[in-house]
Amino acid sequence: EVTAQSGRRAAPAARTTPALMTRDVARLTARAHGRDVVLTWSLPISYGSVVVERTADPGSGLSLPPRRARAEGQSWTDVSPAPGVEFSYNVHAEYRDGSGAPHRTPGATVRAQVADR
Repeated sequence: EVTAQSGRRAAPAARTTPALMTRDVARLTARAHGRDVVLTWSLPISYGSVVVERTADPGSGLSLPPRRARAEGQSWTDVSPAPGVEFSYNVHAEYRDGSGAPHRTPGATVRAQVADR
C-alpha cells in the first residue's frame, strides 16, 4: 500500500497484489574433473533453493532416468557419470511466494561429458 502526501493533502491509498521478485542462475559452466563433472554458477541466494536436473543425450543409446538434486552454494558435482555420454544440465532457482506456492526460474543449461576411458 502506498499513499502520497503533500502537506495536509493525501491521495487515496494505492494497492496492488504482492509480487515475488526472483533472481536466476547466471554464468553456468561445466568442466570434467577426472571422472566427475563440476558445475559452477553465479546466484547469490538467501531465500529459496538451487535445483540441478540432468538428462542423458537421447542419441547415447542409454536409457537413464533424469536425475534431480538440490545444490548448496554455487557449485555441484555430478559424481562418476557414465563416461563418453553427453549430459544436459539445467540449473534453476526455486522460490516460494507468500502463500507457499512454488515458483521456478527458467535457469540455464549446459552440456558436458566425461571422456571415455
